[in-house]
Amino acid sequence: VKSAPVQFFFALVLLAYWIHKRSHSSHFSGARTGLCNGSIFSFNKLDSVTTVKFYVAAVLIALSLFLSCYLLLNAGLLRFTGDLFSAQLVIARGFVITCVILVITSICSHWKSFKNRLFLFLYPPVTGHNLAILRILYFGFMTIVCWKSPDYFGPYFELEPQGLPFMNWYTDLIQLSPNQYTALCRVGAIINLFICVGLLTRSMLIVNAILIFVIVATPNFYGKLFHQHLWIWIPWIFTFSKCADVFSIDSWLRNKREPNRKTVVSGSYSLPIRFIWLIFGVIYFFPGVQKLWISGFDWALTDSMLNQIYLEWQQHYGWRSPIPIEKFPNLVKVGGLMTILFEMSYIFLLLQKNTRWVAVFGGLVFHTITGLTLRIWFPPVYWMYLFYVNWGFFFNRSKLSVAELDGYHSNRSEKLTKMVGITLIVGNSIFGLFSIYSYPFSSFPGYTTIYADEVGVLYIEVKTKTGNWVNVDSILSQENYRRENNTPYEQRIIESFESKLELQELVEQYWLFLKSGVPSLSEFEDYKMYYHLIPLHPDRRGEILKSEKIYDSTQ
Repeated sequence: VKSAPVQFFFALVLLAYWIHKRSHSSHFSGARTGLCNGSIFSFNKLDSVTTVKFYVAAVLIALSLFLSCYLLLNAGLLRFTGDLFSAQLVIARGFVITCVILVITSICSHWKSFKNRLFLFLYPPVTGHNLAILRILYFGFMTIVCWKSPDYFGPYFELEPQGLPFMNWYTDLIQLSPNQYTALCRVGAIINLFICVGLLTRSMLIVNAILIFVIVATPNFYGKLFHQHLWIWIPWIFTFSKCADVFSIDSWLRNKREPNRKTVVSGSYSLPIRFIWLIFGVIYFFPGVQKLWISGFDWALTDSMLNQIYLEWQQHYGWRSPIPIEKFPNLVKVGGLMTILFEMSYIFLLLQKNTRWVAVFGGLVFHTITGLTLRIWFPPVYWMYLFYVNWGFFFNRSKLSVAELDGYHSNRSEKLTKMVGITLIVGNSIFGLFSIYSYPFSSFPGYTTIYADEVGVLYIEVKTKTGNWVNVDSILSQENYRRENNTPYEQRIIESFESKLELQELVEQYWLFLKSGVPSLSEFEDYKMYYHLIPLHPDRRGEILKSEKIYDSTQ
């Protein structure tokens, strides 16, 4: 069970590769071309379309066979005396390895075709209008983000700074008070406004590349990691781009000096946007791999899938989805498996025009379903999907041929943009591969935990002026306070309690943090914290399986 699926599929992939090289006639790629000209990245459009079907079929066959092993194992039809979780984990990893081998085989056996396809993907010739409109939309959005950030992140400065992987030096170098952070955000908002209108654009972009990191990253060094890395990466990609060539004050002034200046058609206007697309693909790809590599098929095909949803409901004060998904557990499990496949396929769907709409539409549907079922909407992610819209469609009148593209040479701006883009893709791929969460590079959350039917939570009571003790959730829910964001801090308190560590400083600091975020809590002087073991199923809400007092401010 542990080794046979991997060995079998490794042999199958080698056989497919041999067919690639030996075949002289195939319905996949046309007479006398064989599969060797039918790479998924093939330069020829017909070949690329037909062999996409071939590779989709190969992945689905692989999934069917590995899932068959998984189902037989769980049904007890395969004799196995070891740890069943470890066995299914090896089966899931075998499927991941098979998919990776299929992709590597395609790229290596058709390297020249892959380079041509990648070049056409990165450098489609357009005018600068689309890039300029995205500059206006994005940096207009970031103007608002920078201005509002102190209101959202201010409470986190009540906590003790904590380092992140490879960034422990940052908390020693940058120690901002709430007032200093607010002033910095105001300056950042002004700079982003300058970029939005296109005034002194290149200088403002360079200054913003440093400032935006401090504004976005600093609140993440207090024990809670907000995955807002795109707010840093996108400005970095724009830094050396020619995003102000049109629709900017700079271009208006330049046109006054050079009245005969013409609009240029170039692939350099597409390059920054396409790198942003690839980064989106990296963001989706590694969480999908992590789910299978860390938790296996059990992540999707056990009760853990529903329990994860129930946990989100519990963290939102007993909220329940308008979709009665608890009545369709098998559908939820299929949805979990489809989520993994979609995340792993996203970046490959982007590479071809005829499959790109699947990634874009599927991503929007995915996040909408996540919002309806888990109440996790990711508004900034919806905003990022504006980068898939060709806003400059009516301005792009290029008729350049492939031959003219082949003679194209990069300028200095493109080379710098390419260096930034490649650095971000490689850095985030390494961090995603090893599940490292940090800044400026990071893996995005994989939500890889396997959840049981019960969970330990932090229960807080406050003493009213009448002497009654009430659940703090009744106050937080009225204030629309998102307690889910506090999960790392509450888990740290529970883990310290279970390890019999000193709790007073940790608890008091967390209480100050809560009061800073919810000013109405300041009227309560006394509070108690308990560890509660509760069932996750929403129909059993209110049950307490185990209760232990963690802290009492009156003692």
